Amino acid sequence: MIADHLENQQTFIDVILATRTKLPVESEDRRLVVAASNAMSILNYGAVRQVLPFRFDHIRDWSRIRVQSANLNFAQILNCNFSNSDLSNSTLVRAIVFGSNFEEANFTGVYTGEVGPLFGHAEIPYAELHPTKGLRFSPDGKRLVSFAPDRRTRIWDVQSGACITTLRNEADPRDVAIAPDGTLLAVVYGIDIQILDTTSWTRVALLEGHDLPVNCIDFSPNGNLLVSGASDCTIKVWNIASSTCVTTLELGSTVRGLSFSPDGKMIASRTDEDHIILWSLEHKTEVGNLNGEHTGVLHFSFSPDGNLLAAATRRDIYLWNLESKEFHSMSSVEPGISFVRFSPDGKFFASGCRGNLRLWHAKTSELISVFDVNRRIVGDALFDPNGKLTAAGWADGRIHIWDVRFMPCAASSFEYPPAILITGCRSDGKLVAVGDSNGVVTIWCLDSRRRVAILKKHTSSVWGLCFNSSGKLLASGSIDCTIGLWNAESWELITTITACHEVNSVCFSPDGTMLAANANEKVQLWSVESQALLASLDGHDQRVADLCFSHDGGLLVSCSYDGSIRLWDVQSHNCRAKLVGSCPYRPSLLAVGFSPCGKRFAAMSGGRILVWDMRSMRNVANVDHPEITSSLRFSSDGKFIAAGTIDKNIPLFDGATYRQLTTLPGHTCLVTKVEFSLDAKHLISTSPDTSVRVWRRDGSSWRLHAVFALTYAPDLASACFDKARVSKNLLLLCGRSDELDRGQAIDV
Repeated sequence: MIADHLENQQTFIDVILATRTKLPVESEDRRLVVAASNAMSILNYGAVRQVLPFRFDHIRDWSRIRVQSANLNFAQILNCNFSNSDLSNSTLVRAIVFGSNFEEANFTGVYTGEVGPLFGHAEIPYAELHPTKGLRFSPDGKRLVSFAPDRRTRIWDVQSGACITTLRNEADPRDVAIAPDGTLLAVVYGIDIQILDTTSWTRVALLEGHDLPVNCIDFSPNGNLLVSGASDCTIKVWNIASSTCVTTLELGSTVRGLSFSPDGKMIASRTDEDHIILWSLEHKTEVGNLNGEHTGVLHFSFSPDGNLLAAATRRDIYLWNLESKEFHSMSSVEPGISFVRFSPDGKFFASGCRGNLRLWHAKTSELISVFDVNRRIVGDALFDPNGKLTAAGWADGRIHIWDVRFMPCAASSFEYPPAILITGCRSDGKLVAVGDSNGVVTIWCLDSRRRVAILKKHTSSVWGLCFNSSGKLLASGSIDCTIGLWNAESWELITTITACHEVNSVCFSPDGTMLAANANEKVQLWSVESQALLASLDGHDQRVADLCFSHDGGLLVSCSYDGSIRLWDVQSHNCRAKLVGSCPYRPSLLAVGFSPCGKRFAAMSGGRILVWDMRSMRNVANVDHPEITSSLRFSSDGKFIAAGTIDKNIPLFDGATYRQLTTLPGHTCLVTKVEFSLDAKHLISTSPDTSVRVWRRDGSSWRLHAVFALTYAPDLASACFDKARVSKNLLLLCGRSDELDRGQAIDV
């Protein structure tokens, strides 16, 4: 190779830098661009292979260069200036570009080894149980079907990453399946199975027969049959041509998963007892049972040749040889495994666990690659029919598609970075604080573009952040099961409180003497002065999603994924009332808040805002908005209610009549969080579209005041104004602190 024998790398550098003074218009200049592109590729190859002492940051200023179609795979481009450069049609697979400036650079046709991420599904905050639930490739690999608990089934174009169509329903889709010839799509809603034509996306058949919700479906390899498993403890086999049930298998418990064997002769099923049972389709009898010491199976997958069946439990992966009935247990598997899937050629299989996607060699069980994206929950992953791409759905609603050829080596600690980071931050006089997925909270001054403080204590993602009413204390809650109390003037850590579980919500009492935090299904009350645990409020059956003190501090309200709201007496620690949401399909209550007058409180559930009267404990109003997702806030004067939605807009409602007053557009993706300032003059909104928008109130109307554009899709777990420093507009956000200074604040 040329790079192996390169003696004078400065010659190559000079060729690259020469493109600054010559515009690529004439033929001679075009040849110069080709030469520069080749020179850049050679230098990078030599650096990656460690045969050249070349580093991009030795020259830092690469602005205005023209290196079209350059090979920058695996390049380490740190703290360099590539502004106004032309990198069109180049490849930057696994390139690390932290700290570099790419303002106004041309990235047309740049390939990073990843399609997406694909945005569209709603983020369900703190939802370990509700990631992007399922993914299915079409037989030709050109389309991807995704479904999640946001009542949406989306069909994507794999090459462009564009959403082709969205199927909506009143219920969450529970499973989908694509016919082997790609002409039909089966979708489960409740107890019914809808068969759709994939050309017009219209329903061509409806399969009815189960008495309780259907949990899983699968087409037979020839496409003539469809099998379904349901909570009524039955498996039904349907003839697609006649839309009739031809076989019913009775089981003793709920069917949670099933699949046809590759030859179509067997059906494998998983029940609530967490066994895998094999059934003969011809004889309608049980022919195998994966049980005994290997119980607790959460997912399984046949190898393409049908000889192996991989089963995932919470802590292990087992390979089951269907001929010999022997098991092989995988080693070095992290806990929290949610699925396992084979590649089309059977040589590899992928598994997902808490925070990463892993690729394994099927024959040797060797770990090949690990993908880690912001440590979010992996809901599902699969290979495309050609085995070249792998797609994964995450808890934040995003879908990532990677080129398998460029998956990172398992031996490295490489964490998949954004492909391109843009620097530049315009001054607007604001301070911003950021908590990130690495457990760091950073305070930024936007006008000076300097960090005020970096708060390092947590070892994992910060999900909850809250100032006390005086603005002198900051509380940070993390999934590392700790709460940090910080002096908001010196930014020193005062103390660390150890909770009994992951913390995703924290809230100070109005007088600042108590701190409430969730710990899974518990609500814990802590003394701010002594940091002693005052009470542990038990009652919810599932994780608590949000909590809030009343304005007099006498009550605490909490809402949970179990679909209930509980009102707690802060002094006696007793539950005064238990209220239940009214949406049968999406019962989880994800946000709650008191009105400023203290006479009402509201919660968000299933596309509806539910309002209760404090005195009578009656549901006095329901505000229907099918796009509402996970955030709900009253303004401090009680005149407005704002909500986050999945339709990219922010609806504002009248705080007295609950009538929708206006809609604030602007985001290009779902709105994850909204928060009013204490003086009710500003509203902040956050979104995975990489922007934070600040809205200013002008009388009864609202207008866009500023946009804070980030270079990543932030993990905005919380967003709030510092209550004591409203005049300075100190914002508290959740994102990635190491990249925030390369964002841009834009006055509108």
